[in-house]
Amino acid sequence: MLYPPNVVYWFFSLRAAFLLDAIAHNILLACGAFALARALGQSRSGACVAAVAMAFSGVVSAHVYTGHSTWHATRAYIPWELWATLLCARSGHRRYALTLAALLTLQIAAGYPPFVLLSVALCCGLLLARSVTHALRFGMKKSALAQHATGRHNPRPQPR
Repeated sequence: MLYPPNVVYWFFSLRAAFLLDAIAHNILLACGAFALARALGQSRSGACVAAVAMAFSGVVSAHVYTGHSTWHATRAYIPWELWATLLCARSGHRRYALTLAALLTLQIAAGYPPFVLLSVALCCGLLLARSVTHALRFGMKKSALAQHATGRHNPRPQPR
């Protein structure tokens, strides 16, 4: 299967291409971690810390050093997929769903199936957590409105 970023291997020596591939996927991973952290409401400095922690973790360094390029390429898409899932759930815009589909396609083409399954599970978990918290918030607002409408709402507790 043709993975588009592997075109770099056609034009450079194996050593240079592997280095460029690792750097490009590390930048993709860091940018995805930054975007996800910002979408979750973190400050810019907090998002930068998350990006650096993801991109320069010992796990990433060890796998890149040992030559697991498909592992590294597939992992780089996970924060972007979570970002697209979160924004799609928040806004309902189709462009985020299409972005998620394109990211999953690229991740599948990168060639490490366990991370594809992991990212799908993480996206489903994110959607489930968002649905539960949204239902709880809506249920709490609804019950507060019902109490207020029926007169059972007591805003100030009476001293005893």
